[in-house]
Amino acid sequence: MVAKRFVYGNFKWSGKQQHTLPPILDMDRIAIEIVREYGANELVGKIHMKFGNQWVPLDPSRLEQVEWMQAYKRFPLPSRSAGIFYYFDMEGSGHWAVLHFRTESDESGVYVAVALRYKEK
Repeated sequence: MVAKRFVYGNFKWSGKQQHTLPPILDMDRIAIEIVREYGANELVGKIHMKFGNQWVPLDPSRLEQVEWMQAYKRFPLPSRSAGIFYYFDMEGSGHWAVLHFRTESDESGVYVAVALRYKEK
């Protein structure tokens, strides 16, 4: 059995919207299970969120209900994948540009995947 690899952090965005939102709580943390890597600077991962005391893959039917997705959709399409205004702040690694979200599936079922690229400052 292959060991699963996870990274942790939060989706964040800059601008006025961030200042009007409540602070990010521990329950808002995201775990991303690394599914595919394209070198050291790009990856695709399965998004997990904490419900109760358990990390579970994010079901696509719940995607529109999470605040970070609502914020993502507020940005104009061309600026979404630039990582300037919206990014994943990975613990221990910094800002990763969100290239896109999409629905994928594996032997355990359907889930939301995210493609990330490391963003140098």
